[in-house]
Amino acid sequence: IRLAWVGHSIMLHFFACVLFYGALHMRLVTGAPDKSAGLTVRERESKDYLTEQAISDKPNVIFVMADDLGWANVGYHNAENPDVYTPNIDYLVKHGLELNRHYVDAECSPTRTSFQSGRLPVHVNTRNNDGLTDPVAGVPPEMTCIASKFKEAGYSTHQIGKWDVGFASWKQIPISRGYDTSYGYLGKSIDYFTKHGDGYCTNNYIDLWENDGPALESLQDIDMDEYSETIFASRVISKIEEMAALRDDSADGNYPFFLYYASHLPHYPSQLPETCVADGLYTEFDDDENQCSGGNTVVFPGYYEDTTAWSCRAILQAQVKMLDDIVGDITTTLKENKLWENTLIVLSSDNGGSLELTETAGNNYPLRGGKATFLEGGIRGVAFVSGGYLPEARRGEIENGMMHISDWYVTFSEMLGVTASDEAAAAVGLPDVSGYNLWPLIAGETDESPRTELVMNKNVYYSGDYKLITGGGTKYAFWQSPIFPNASTPTQAELESMILKCDSQKNWGCLFNVVDDPGEHVDLAYEQTDLLHTMRNRLNELRTEFFSSSFYGVNSCPDNFDVIAQNFVSVDLDEHLDVDACGCYMAMHNYNMFAGPYQDLEDDQIYYDVDMWYGIIHDAMNDGTTDDVALLSKGAIQLQSRKQTNDDVAGMFSSLTYQKHDILYVYVALMGTMLVVAVLMTRCFSKQKSTAASLLTLDDNDETTTTTTNYGSV
Repeated sequence: IRLAWVGHSIMLHFFACVLFYGALHMRLVTGAPDKSAGLTVRERESKDYLTEQAISDKPNVIFVMADDLGWANVGYHNAENPDVYTPNIDYLVKHGLELNRHYVDAECSPTRTSFQSGRLPVHVNTRNNDGLTDPVAGVPPEMTCIASKFKEAGYSTHQIGKWDVGFASWKQIPISRGYDTSYGYLGKSIDYFTKHGDGYCTNNYIDLWENDGPALESLQDIDMDEYSETIFASRVISKIEEMAALRDDSADGNYPFFLYYASHLPHYPSQLPETCVADGLYTEFDDDENQCSGGNTVVFPGYYEDTTAWSCRAILQAQVKMLDDIVGDITTTLKENKLWENTLIVLSSDNGGSLELTETAGNNYPLRGGKATFLEGGIRGVAFVSGGYLPEARRGEIENGMMHISDWYVTFSEMLGVTASDEAAAAVGLPDVSGYNLWPLIAGETDESPRTELVMNKNVYYSGDYKLITGGGTKYAFWQSPIFPNASTPTQAELESMILKCDSQKNWGCLFNVVDDPGEHVDLAYEQTDLLHTMRNRLNELRTEFFSSSFYGVNSCPDNFDVIAQNFVSVDLDEHLDVDACGCYMAMHNYNMFAGPYQDLEDDQIYYDVDMWYGIIHDAMNDGTTDDVALLSKGAIQLQSRKQTNDDVAGMFSSLTYQKHDILYVYVALMGTMLVVAVLMTRCFSKQKSTAASLLTLDDNDETTTTTTNYGSV
């Protein structure tokens, strides 16, 4: 009875402590999920991101990276097609500086790694694979990225939208690359509604990351009806307003910031927000085509179920119109918050418009080719500089000097008075930055570009006005029209088979003057053989300086994971040697179905049950059930449950804001509980000992003595 009383007392104190801790937790929580702010479920307060190095005369910099924006999909390049309507972009060009020879890579990731690292793709990364399944893709961790240079100059730095610069290691995510905040997707592409990633994983996963973790707590928090670019755009506007507020609160009225907004538009999938018709984004065109229905399942809720009625050119142009509206909102927000005069805006596409007509409907008229080709239509990017910081004398002009996306790293560094070279990378034997300072050219201080040559890959090289192409063949080697694609456009397969061959020529190469002939109509190889040979020799010299990253961290998947790795990817690992399945496993089991880093993780960054997975893999190795889906599913279910539990616990503590007195409360409560338990246990043993002693003093003739003695000994 006495033991029961003691246990009852302890339980009462236990539940009292639970209530106390619960109340304490509720008091410390920073705020409830704010669904009105988009997908995030974590409120964030404005904070001061600056160091003491901020200098008042430094401009704010906003860099907008468009995704697969075609040369002829903006109004100022295609006045012949009234359906191409981009008034906000056209306004910035009219009051800014058009960059007519701004070169990028033919595909997404090499361009983005080039911009972030300040190196030509051949000196950092030429792979265009998704970082979730290719750990070598992107910028090696030892290289310094552009946001770190802005931080050196005292800037607040922020990234929103597409990353695609590698994320196998924690060192490669945006906040490890110099960005104070980040929000977006880490890989190549996502579904605008489901937010599913585009990697080779057998299971659908979400690619949405905020700062140092998944942007959402679980799959249930995803709003499948919300268009992802709407979220990114809202974040951009909010960030500008936040920077304006921090400027107003600063002592000297100065708060320089760098905002990198990498839009998903107008990259596939061919999807639009449900309000696109009401908002005036989507308007059907005459003479349109429907090939994009081959690679897409839904455009927006309520769109034609009959795919023959789809209007793919109209869909693509509506995506561009949405991008244009966002650019307009950025401009308006800057002016309303009195930031315009001290802000420099740069917009660039990451490559030419895509001619993969089963997915999208880009147009690069009058240039030849498009995305994935090194013809001008694939690598001469839509680009301009604008904003109040641009010298007035340069506004409304066209700059024809040769430029490359990698040049912005050096340009911004030297503008802001920081060293452009990457000493940390050079110290470990990696290539240094290879860009040039373009600001004197942009500002009108000189009329000659510092860049006089450019090597794109082993087959393409520029020297001044001339371009050399070598190699067996370049696909999509055709010219588009102002209204493209249209009802008479051949199929994608037919377009892709249109090849430019430059290895069967007498002089082994094609030569174009891309200043006089930007459409690459006239091959000068037979007319200027000496120049062609000189350029071939120079290309051969530059090839010896090419860099191929060998970075490959240690996978954080379970030991012997390779036994079951094939189950997690949709391609044959024996045939695709550049595909690593660990990222798919970690998305499923370490991040609750979200993409995230999967190499070189610390112990506190690993959530899956190591011992349990050792048993699963051990069984698979012993009985040969490496393709036993049921076995893997069993482990997946257990891990998902465990990961959810870990997330719930981690989420509870991550949402707390501890003060000194809060920690004291917790300490006192714990000590109090231990003291109560100690006192009660002391009383219990004291009374038990007293009772046993009193019973042992009973008369020896009492039959209870033996029984009590036995009880006492027990």
